[in-house]
Amino acid sequence: MGAGDHALNLQYGVSCLSSGNIRWRGVDLLVSDRFFSFLLSFRGDNFRSPVIRVDPVGKYQKREGLGLFGERDLEKLTVLKGTGVRSFRDYLPGDDPRSVDWKLSAKHGKLFVREYAGLSGTHPLLVVDLPDSAVPWPHSFRDTVVGAALDAAREMVTGPHGCSLMVISGANLLAFLPDERSLHRIERSLLEYHSPQRAVQCFRTLDPIAAEAFRVRLAGSAASHRSLERRLLLVYSRFIPEIRPLSFDIQCRKALGRRGETALHVLTTGTGDMSHLATLGLQARRLGIEASLGLPDATATPGLVRRLRGMGYSVVRVV
Repeated sequence: MGAGDHALNLQYGVSCLSSGNIRWRGVDLLVSDRFFSFLLSFRGDNFRSPVIRVDPVGKYQKREGLGLFGERDLEKLTVLKGTGVRSFRDYLPGDDPRSVDWKLSAKHGKLFVREYAGLSGTHPLLVVDLPDSAVPWPHSFRDTVVGAALDAAREMVTGPHGCSLMVISGANLLAFLPDERSLHRIERSLLEYHSPQRAVQCFRTLDPIAAEAFRVRLAGSAASHRSLERRLLLVYSRFIPEIRPLSFDIQCRKALGRRGETALHVLTTGTGDMSHLATLGLQARRLGIEASLGLPDATATPGLVRRLRGMGYSVVRVV
């Protein structure tokens, strides 16, 4: 530049490498010529604004329709628009081809489209399971789950009953917001527990009712038992009277039975011990509540999906 007054416009781009509030550190201006250089640092408030709020977003964005998570089914690339298939109808021009039921269409020789049940008039409970900070895992797993939860909450708060949110980490209840209509409070509850430590672990904990049923089944065929089964029967008979439900079991039962919840939606990273997911699925089955679960694509192995479905989740999805 030559001598005199000059106006300088700087254009720049930003790549956000983490979530949360990002504040500028200011501006450093380097002035130099062929022989000398001088650094001017601007650190005042005028040079540190604005503050940018960065929220994580799941890999699959929400599409049009009533779906909570913007998810795809693990077995077919179908964008689900609700918690289950309500009915089938003939294909109409303009319908999403991913909603076509190809098996039914091939059977009858014409196209049928799946109609998914929405959430109108229901009381869904959204459970967000954050990973244990003591277990190594990629931070992208957590961001995927939190992003999908924020997307779901933004839709649920506009419903007739708001968003009922339960934030957990394993068998540790971190926050419970029933019928919440403030998106700010929901976001704060999801984002303040960035790296929770699981004070309570419940590795393969045994439910008292399930244990008693197992003991009765063993006792009913005691005559044909092998030595291992006889020892199991002895152990169960001695320990069952002392088994008590965990606090987490009681919390899940109260949250799901609070007002006759009609749907349970769990978002988890699928890492670490999953006994708490079995507890949620068991309580949902006992109350006749349909349970679905979403997890990141990277952890959704076929073996894990089969295991989760065995815990009582009728639908296991990628988020």
